[in-house]
Amino acid sequence: MSESRTKVFGPVLVVIFLCVAGTCFAAELKPRAQVVKPARTQVDPNLFRSDVITVKFRDGLMVRLRDGTLSDMGTGALGGAEAVLAGVAQGRWERAHSLPEARLDQLRRTAQDNLGKTVADLNLQYNLRLPAGADPAAAIDTFNALNNVEIALPVPIPVPPPIPPDYEPNQGHLDPATGGIDAECMWLVPGGTGIGIKVADLEYSWNLNHDEVSSATLLGATPNDPFSNDDHGTAVLGEVGALRNGWGVTGAAYDSTMYVVATNTGPDAGVWDVGAAVTTALGTLVAGDVIIIEQQFGGPNYPGGATQFGLIPVEWWLPWYNAIVTAVGNGVIVVEAAGNGSQDLDAAVYSTGNGGHWPFLPANDSGAIIVGAGAPPGHLDGDRSRLGFSNWGSTVDLQGRGGQVYTTGYGDAYSAEGKNRFFTSLFSGTSSASPIVASACITLQAAYKANTGIVLTPAQAKSHLQATGSGQLDGTNPASQNIGPRPNAAAALTVALPSADADGNMTPDVCESGACVSPPMVTSNIASRYIEIRPDTGSAQAVALRVTNRCTGQDGWIQLAQPEYDDGAQGLVNVGITVASCEDLEFRTPASWLGSGDKLVVTGDIISPNTTFDVEAICGGCANQFSSGTATTANRTWVYSDASGDGQVTFFADLFKMFGNTASVGFPFWTGSDPGYKVDTQGATVPDQQTTFFADISSAFGATSAAGCDTWPGVTCCQVDSDCAPSCEVCAGGQCVP
Repeated sequence: MSESRTKVFGPVLVVIFLCVAGTCFAAELKPRAQVVKPARTQVDPNLFRSDVITVKFRDGLMVRLRDGTLSDMGTGALGGAEAVLAGVAQGRWERAHSLPEARLDQLRRTAQDNLGKTVADLNLQYNLRLPAGADPAAAIDTFNALNNVEIALPVPIPVPPPIPPDYEPNQGHLDPATGGIDAECMWLVPGGTGIGIKVADLEYSWNLNHDEVSSATLLGATPNDPFSNDDHGTAVLGEVGALRNGWGVTGAAYDSTMYVVATNTGPDAGVWDVGAAVTTALGTLVAGDVIIIEQQFGGPNYPGGATQFGLIPVEWWLPWYNAIVTAVGNGVIVVEAAGNGSQDLDAAVYSTGNGGHWPFLPANDSGAIIVGAGAPPGHLDGDRSRLGFSNWGSTVDLQGRGGQVYTTGYGDAYSAEGKNRFFTSLFSGTSSASPIVASACITLQAAYKANTGIVLTPAQAKSHLQATGSGQLDGTNPASQNIGPRPNAAAALTVALPSADADGNMTPDVCESGACVSPPMVTSNIASRYIEIRPDTGSAQAVALRVTNRCTGQDGWIQLAQPEYDDGAQGLVNVGITVASCEDLEFRTPASWLGSGDKLVVTGDIISPNTTFDVEAICGGCANQFSSGTATTANRTWVYSDASGDGQVTFFADLFKMFGNTASVGFPFWTGSDPGYKVDTQGATVPDQQTTFFADISSAFGATSAAGCDTWPGVTCCQVDSDCAPSCEVCAGGQCVP
C-alpha cells in the first residue's frame, strides 16, 4: 500500500488520501471537540502556579519559537496578537514539549492514521513564564480573547503521589504492656522518642533509599551482601526509626539517629567479620548508644546449607565476642539476636569444645542483651511463649515479637509505589524481635538521659527492662525454655527515674489518664511556686503571662495583663505581678529568665502590644489548689481578659478555676491602693466585710454572684466537662470541681 497526503489545516476538517493498488480515496478524520474558553479565569493558588501559564494556538496555524520569540514565519498567523505579545515581552516563552518539531509532526500523523480522528498539534503548545508581578488570571484572559489562541490555561502545581496506608495501628509492639513495649507512652516523656541516642544496625545490607529510613548513615566500608537481599536490613531499620509521618509504619524510637555498618565487605566474596563491624560502630557511638547485631553463627549442631537449625548468637565466635565485650565495657548497649536455630543454649554441647570459649555460661556473659523470639498476642502458640524456632536458655535476656511485625521492606503489605515504599506485615524471627528490644533500650535511655543528663550503663538498662517486663508464658513451648520477659520501656523508666512516677504505680505519670503530673525537666531555670513579670520600663501596652500545664496540654491557667495607662509618659517602672501555683514548679523558659529567691522573674521592656510570655509549668494535679498570690497595682486599674482562647473568657473565670469557692476563708494576700479595688488588708483572722476572694476583687470586674463567674456576659463557670481541666475536674452545678 502506498500513501500520499494532502492536508487542509483548519479548525475542523482534515482529509487524508489513501491509495491502494493504484486506487485513491479520501478518508475524513473525526474532528476534535471544540474547546470552550472561560469568560473569566480564576487561578486557585493551591492548585496552580502564579508565575507561568500555558497557551495553545489553534491547529493549522504556523507558530514557532525562534530565538526566544514567537514567530508566525511570515504566515500572518499571529495577526492581531502583536499588542498582547508586546505586553509580555519581559516574560519568557518555552516550548511545552521537548521533542524536535519534526518528531512531534510525525507522531501526530501516526496518531491520526491509527485513530481516525484529528489529534492536537503539540507544536502549538507553549508555556509563558510571566514578567515579575504579572497577574496570571489577567494574562490568561488576555490570551483567551485572541482568535488565534485555542485556549490559555494556568499551569498546575504538582500534587503528591499516593501514600501508603498508616500501619501504625497494626504495630502492636508499640502498644502498652503486656502486648507491647509501651513505646506510645514513652513518646509522651521528654526524650522518649529516642532523641539524643545513636543506634547502629550491623548486618549485610539495607535499602537506604527507602522513604521511611533514608536518614540512616552508612559507617565504614561498602556492603558486599552475599545474598543480594536488602529487605532484611530495611525491615530492621523500620522497626527502630521509621518516620512518624502519618503513613507507612512508625519506628518505636523514631527520633533516634540511625547508622548502619556492613558485616561483609571487601572485593570478590568479601570478608565476613561482625567483630570488625562492632569496632567500626564504636568509632561513632559513645556510652549510652545502642548496637543491634542482626546476624547468626553456625554452631556445633548446624548442618550447613539453607536451614536455620543450629544457628546461634554470633558471640560463640571468640573474636566477635571480644569486640562485643569491648563495646559493652565502653558503655554501649549491645542487642544481639539469639538466633533461629531451635537450640537450648544451656545444653552441654555449648560448654564443651570451641577452644574453651563458652559464652553462654553465666560466668562468661558478654554483657550483651540476647533476644529471643516470643509469640505475639493472639498467636496459636500462646502470647509471650517461645516460638519453636527461637533459641532459648539462661543466657537469653529478653524477648521481642517473633512474627506478624509490620515494618519497612519486602512489599507483601504494600508495593504499589515501588521498592522505596515497600512495607511488610510478616517480618519475623529473632530478626524482628531484636529491633523491638533495641527500641525499648533506646527509648528508656533517651528519656533517662533527657531528664538526668547522664546515661544508664548496659547492665542497668538490661536489669531495669528485665525486672519490669511482661513475663514469659507457657504455650506450645513451656516457659521453662527461657527467652525472658517482653520489655516494658515505660515501666522500666519508673524504676530508673522514680520522679517520673509520683504515685508509684509503675506507669509514668505523663501517660496516665487523669494525671496532672510530669517528670521534671532539666532545662528549667528555677524550681519555685511563684512567677513574676517585672518589666524594667514600658508604655501603655498589654503584656500577658501564659502558663501551660504540660500534663493536660491546657494553657491559660493564668492570663494577666499589665495596667492600662492614664499617664503613659510616666512609663511602667518596678511594677510586678506575682502568681502562686500548686507545689514547686519547674519551668522551661528562655535562658535569660532568671530566678530571684523563690521566684522566676521575667524582666525586660514591653516591646509590643499584647506581648505574651509563654511558660511551661510542671506541677501537681488539680487536687492541689493554688494557695496565694499578690498583685501590686501602683495606683493603676488592672485590666484582665482572655487572650489564650481557653474558654475562660475572663481573668475572673480563670481565677475561679484556680482557687475554687473560698466563701468562708477570705483571701488576704491581695493588696492595692486604688479606692475602687476592694482588699482584705486585715487578713483572714480579722475578716472585713469582704469575706471571699471573689468579693475582694469584684469591684475590679463588676458585679458577681457568690458562685463566681456565672454572671459574666456570655460566660458560665462551666457548661460541659471540657471547660474544666482535662481529667482533673468535672462540671457540676456550673462549677469545675475535682
